[in-house]
Amino acid sequence: MIFDFSAKQLFSYEPEKAKENIAESFTNFLQGLMSFPINIPGTAYHRCLQNQKKAINLITTMFEERKRNPEIRRGDFLDQILADMKTETFFTDNFIIYMMFGLLIASFETISSTLTLAIMLINDHPKVVQALTEDHDAILKNREDVNSGLTWKEYKSMTFTHTDISANVAAKNFIPFGAGMTSCAGDDLFTKYRWTTIKGGEVIRSPTLGFGDGFYIQASAKHK
Repeated sequence: MIFDFSAKQLFSYEPEKAKENIAESFTNFLQGLMSFPINIPGTAYHRCLQNQKKAINLITTMFEERKRNPEIRRGDFLDQILADMKTETFFTDNFIIYMMFGLLIASFETISSTLTLAIMLINDHPKVVQALTEDHDAILKNREDVNSGLTWKEYKSMTFTHTDISANVAAKNFIPFGAGMTSCAGDDLFTKYRWTTIKGGEVIRSPTLGFGDGFYIQASAKHK
């Protein structure tokens, strides 16, 4: 589902009309990505390469079709890239095709795993969530415009959040999930939603991050 959604945003992929199932190809590709690199039929690595080839061929076919019909705009990411090809010389056909391939991997292998792990850790520390939520809710309550950006005065007033950030970013190059000052998905998660764990939660590495039988939650909007 994540692959299909990401592919639709990138190049208007429609799974019901496509000759190849891109989600299946990427799933099989990722399963063999960390296998021993012996390219012999029947091995996991060989299947990995074959599925990569299927995905690349599908993206290439869609890209070439869009280049032949530039007047048909879909309002997706590929539309913007095709427009930028007129001014940016480094946007070659091969570069764009493999960039799309890489973005699809990133949309699944990094974002979904990070979000899942974040929710699991939040579940394990409800007092932290409560304290962060109280900080953010206090600011929203005192604002005239709830949609305005975070001011320096507001940032300094968030006692717990400020302490949490200072403790976590010392000698590190990242922002704690939910502590971002601008467009932070974690901030929305704390202030706008609540969730209940249904089942799952076993974290495994093979060597990439995985979640055994999955991690299921039921989310709902926060009641004020």
